[in-house]
Amino acid sequence: MREANLPRAVQRLGYLSCSRNDINAQKTQNIHSGAVRAVAFSPDGKLVASASDDATVRLWDAATGAARRTLEGHSDWVSAVAFSPDGKLVASASYDKTVRLWDAATGAARRTLQGHSGGVNAVAFSPDGTLVASVCKGSPQL
Repeated sequence: MREANLPRAVQRLGYLSCSRNDINAQKTQNIHSGAVRAVAFSPDGKLVASASDDATVRLWDAATGAARRTLEGHSDWVSAVAFSPDGKLVASASYDKTVRLWDAATGAARRTLQGHSGGVNAVAFSPDGTLVASVCKGSPQL
């Protein structure tokens, strides 16, 4: 797929679904200081969240590719990210054994969910947004 056919946020994030050989180093500059592990669109399609080895989640404007905010608080790499169905919260899963909930509008940390015995590989909201599911090494948590 040619760059001109991609939304700006995808162009700025450096074709995250493509091989490393397809990534233009200039485009990925100042995106994250570590590898990007996961991305998610907000339900309204206005934001893109990226999760990285640099222990941060970054929120991007999907139309322009401009950085909106950086969510900091994890102490190890972030492996997964998800938006709540209403788009008001972002959940991030990390190898620091936690799931963190963030306010998507302000970037404020809302809650840290603990209890995993290892790094958390996945996170998802229930369709009604009342539950968060996460998993580490095959042990799901609700």
